[in-house]
Amino acid sequence: VTVDTIFHRSHIPLTKWFLAIYLMSDAKKSVSSLQLHRELKISIECCWHMCHRIREAMREDHHAAIFKGIVQVDDYYVGGEPRPEDRRPLKRGRGTTKQPIVGAIEKQTGKVRTAVVPNLKGKTIVGVMANWMDLQNTELHSDEMKGYNRLGRMCSPHRTVNHDEWYVTKDGVHTNGIENARSLFARGIMGAFHHISVKHLPRYLAEFDSRFNARGENGTYFDRILGNAEGRRLEMKTLVGSDTER
Repeated sequence: VTVDTIFHRSHIPLTKWFLAIYLMSDAKKSVSSLQLHRELKISIECCWHMCHRIREAMREDHHAAIFKGIVQVDDYYVGGEPRPEDRRPLKRGRGTTKQPIVGAIEKQTGKVRTAVVPNLKGKTIVGVMANWMDLQNTELHSDEMKGYNRLGRMCSPHRTVNHDEWYVTKDGVHTNGIENARSLFARGIMGAFHHISVKHLPRYLAEFDSRFNARGENGTYFDRILGNAEGRRLEMKTLVGSDTER
């Protein structure tokens, strides 16, 4: 029954697999493979592989449900702090050399989606987010970054908030929902992982998106992860291979 699932050809007892799934799904800011190594008494390499296979089962289909109504969008960056010996100034906002990420949250349902993007140009943002939304029935809320204008012209309407003046406009426009979701991911990096490579970043995002979207599913989230385990086999050679082999 484990063939072609995340458990495919694994010699680790299913009891330890289930405990790992529980720990990852229960921890709001996730757990590291080193922490699982201490809890499960198996090698760090096996725990690292287990974590990524579980993240593969947590990955949601972005085309399964299309966002509509009020949708908040925002962007943020993943990267380390400058080292003391590095005298070059490191920007924290737009213009930085860190990896950009875009995210969206549907206000009515509270569901979130995020994606790694090469840049924050309008064409790139539209290419990702247009597949997530029913544009004709979406009221887009964003900050005043010009990269959202192209997507905003496709929505009805596009309303913005100037974060230099306020977090919420007088008529209730804000991006606090998506910023709340991204803050959990940032705290997961600081508290559990400390460093994430760009190559594996989409799986980490999938983990945090799935857990955030299931925050109201009391007692059913574990079953949902097991239900998604089929067809999500992730071999070690695929995991450690080059980007073209993934």
